Amino acid sequence: LELRVPNNPYTFHIHIVSLEFLKYFRKFQFYFVKEYEKIFRNTYVTFCALRTIIPKKYQKVRNKRSYKRSYSNVLQENLKDLVFPTNIIGKRIYYFTDNIVKVHLYVQDDKNTTSQKKLNFLSKAIGSYLKINLMIEIISSS
Repeated sequence: LELRVPNNPYTFHIHIVSLEFLKYFRKFQFYFVKEYEKIFRNTYVTFCALRTIIPKKYQKVRNKRSYKRSYSNVLQENLKDLVFPTNIIGKRIYYFTDNIVKVHLYVQDDKNTTSQKKLNFLSKAIGSYLKINLMIEIISSS
């Protein structure tokens, strides 16, 4: 999946892989992404697992209610995958009267591997793709 923001020279590549592969790939994902971004200039890369969402109607029919496959949990896990080297430490959702929803993610980057510029581009690209107003901020660990 390739995402572009208008009037911005950068592109964002999201590679969707299986959950089992992603668990194994996490061990060396940072180094792979670093080398990939060296080769392809003006490109940000991330990996996301393919997860299944089970609708509430189907959960009621089977009498199995699993939060693991609910829409909100799958969205949360995908956001964790997209900002991988960092950890999400806070999430605030603001609802306004004009049916406007703003989502603020607060992430912590202990190893200084992700720049705020990359996270700003990620929030614009994902926000335009999902039609939400998303903002990602790095919180210092002091």
